[in-house]
Amino acid sequence: MALNEKLRERIEQREQEIQTWEQLPLPEQQRSPHEQVPAVAVVVEMDGGRLQIRERKPSAQEEKHGSYWREMKVGCLLTVASGVFEEDPCPTLPQVFVHRRRMRDIVREIKGFCVAEDEESLHGEVGDGQEANWTVHRTRFSHYVPILDFIHGLCYVFAGALAGRRLREGWPVYRQWAQWVWSGQVERVIEALQIRQQELGLPEADESEESPRQKVADALRYLQKQKPRMRYNEYRRQGLPLTTFWRERPNRATGQRHYQSAS
Repeated sequence: MALNEKLRERIEQREQEIQTWEQLPLPEQQRSPHEQVPAVAVVVEMDGGRLQIRERKPSAQEEKHGSYWREMKVGCLLTVASGVFEEDPCPTLPQVFVHRRRMRDIVREIKGFCVAEDEESLHGEVGDGQEANWTVHRTRFSHYVPILDFIHGLCYVFAGALAGRRLREGWPVYRQWAQWVWSGQVERVIEALQIRQQELGLPEADESEESPRQKVADALRYLQKQKPRMRYNEYRRQGLPLTTFWRERPNRATGQRHYQSAS
């Protein structure tokens, strides 16, 4: 059988399985297809990113602005060994998240933030979370525990803590807020951000995304929206993962390979 015929047959089989599953009542959809459920955690990781491409005939806009990027969505399905604990097995924030140079590298790579060596204030753009990920959760995996990637949330905490402050002044604030987030006490960070917003004032309608009060407003809005998915102490107790590490690196590698092959 030719490869294309096998592929067509497999696609038809998959479509039939999807139709059969969609016709089941909701309790049956959420039930495991196996009688003996293995003692592992089934993990679905979602990530959006930018795919670097090079068109053979770029559009007029791309020629003008030099844009060769496209948005992509990637998913990763994992089964991992899991354990359940009576108490949080790791209540103290790992040192990697309170190491200045490592944190500067992390937030620069993930969110594009930049902190200068001379301890100037934070500069860069704050982007919102991927709502598409939670749409997939609601429509396909609503019986799974939704978890916001800890590092993505921490980037907003970092931005809010350093907004309008020099690194030397803002670093102790960040360390305290980061520990609160790690401990599942996101509400305490939200309250602190609300106080900071009162100190700086609300951003104007046309205010630059670079301004300290805009960064605080962005961080506050993000954490308020994501708070139900940030119970990290409980997730660790249940033996669940906290980041999309398994998906982040392959996304970047895929984008780079695609760009190199098209060059």
